Amino acid sequence: MSKKTTPKQHKLTDKHPVLSAILFALGGFLLISIIAYAASAIFKDNGKSTAQCLACLSVIITALLIGLAYKRWFRPEFEGAMIGGRINIGFKLILIQVGYSTLVSVIKLFDDSVFHMPTAVSILAALQAGIMEEILYRGMMMSTVMRKWKQDENKVIPAAVICAAVFGGVHMMNALSAPLDITLLQVLVTFCSGIFFSAIYLRSGNIVPIIVGHFYHDFIEYVISKPGSSESLIMSDNMSWSDWFEIGFTVILAFIGIWLLRKKIRDEIKEIWDKKWSV
Repeated sequence: MSKKTTPKQHKLTDKHPVLSAILFALGGFLLISIIAYAASAIFKDNGKSTAQCLACLSVIITALLIGLAYKRWFRPEFEGAMIGGRINIGFKLILIQVGYSTLVSVIKLFDDSVFHMPTAVSILAALQAGIMEEILYRGMMMSTVMRKWKQDENKVIPAAVICAAVFGGVHMMNALSAPLDITLLQVLVTFCSGIFFSAIYLRSGNIVPIIVGHFYHDFIEYVISKPGSSESLIMSDNMSWSDWFEIGFTVILAFIGIWLLRKKIRDEIKEIWDKKWSV
């Protein structure tokens, strides 16, 4: 006779879902940052490019393990962020973001951007960002919020905005290594794109399509970028007219994300999240 698994008690998450969600995301970010710093120090004698690649791989592995630990922590309630849901819807919707990223990059070619040959570092850096950030800010943070808010359709958009705000706010740390105006641009862009990514996760219940879209965005940002851009940070040290176009297009992307969460769709969203958080 099989033994029934009794659900764990999660008092803090039950009473304070937003606080818990932020703690999960920031705690994971802190752990990953420590791993990344340690990996860079350990592999520094292997050459700059090799050390960066190994550090990226360390971050990817750590992020995946954190996502697995999160699922086990809420076992048997949580279906998982990278399985289940309606992944086909996610891949259809992410094409909007892929089109946006492609359009912005083409516009930048008419500014002072140039084509950079892809490298192992740029590919792994983009993959690292896609996997790590989606696991933290959608797979864990959004899931934690929706664990308690899935019954209230009026909290769908606030959930998306809160997760996007934390996702964008974390990028303020780039001010330590980049000009303030460039950092603020990245914060705004990540906030707006975060709303869109959150909308896709809410609609599909699966972060795999978002990881793909996130990777594509960061990768093409390096492939077509300004001459002084870093292959690992995908940032430059000055703004130009194409950057303002990017801001405008990203704001439009955010409004599309809000539209994707319109009232007509919320019964479908509730159905997905009832299944994702079911014992």
